[in-house]
Amino acid sequence: MSTNILTMPLDAVSRPAPDIPPPPSDLAGRYQSTAAFVRDVYSGAGEGYMAVWTLPSKGTHWYRCDDADGIAAHAVRASETEDVYFGVGLQPHPLGASSRGHQDTVCGIPGMWVDVDIQGPAHSSLNLPTTTEEALGLVNRFPLRPSIIVMSGHGLQAYWLFREFWRLESDEDRNIARAISDGLQQAIRSYAAERGWLIDHTADLSRVLRLPGTLNRKRKPVEVRVIDSYPERRYNPSDFDDFIARVPHAQQLD
Repeated sequence: MSTNILTMPLDAVSRPAPDIPPPPSDLAGRYQSTAAFVRDVYSGAGEGYMAVWTLPSKGTHWYRCDDADGIAAHAVRASETEDVYFGVGLQPHPLGASSRGHQDTVCGIPGMWVDVDIQGPAHSSLNLPTTTEEALGLVNRFPLRPSIIVMSGHGLQAYWLFREFWRLESDEDRNIARAISDGLQQAIRSYAAERGWLIDHTADLSRVLRLPGTLNRKRKPVEVRVIDSYPERRYNPSDFDDFIARVPHAQQLD
């Protein structure tokens, strides 16, 4: 018998433990994973709208960042037939069904992130980490440990959460945030280069990444899931200054 994830209470399924939990096997478990992730990442964000974007339809649905239940219900349903992504940087208002948002209008970010692909049938490049352990070694080499690490299906996505949600109220704020994002990613890319690996540059503030609890449908469907979670491990933006090289101003914005 199928489970109605829209009417099931949130406490009906145990939240995964932080130490590489087994993937939930049913829709209710996936729904809980998505909702818990959104709450952990956007706690304290208050206002702002998240883009939930799907492929291959290339359609966008907009949700308030504090509507974890609505985001989870939509994302899990949509992932039965599509790949589902979310905009890490929030927008001040919904931008319609055909837009994922733009960097120059992002109104806030919850932290920093990096996306590391792992070699395999889903990726044509051979210049990639060959195992999950090698990919984890890259992100954990950075002196500040990630708050959350997600197994995206064929790679890792790591997040460094801020102590307070960073409201970006001006172009200057966005330039500073982008410089830190570029610097963090350049550090990870430099670690990878020592091993002959290439890591995609995903520093733009309007970047979309995969939502835990959804399915990666690039090949055989595989669940996107949190494998390491310490949401209490948080940083100030200035904490990154000692460990990154700032990108010149002219190179900050796409």
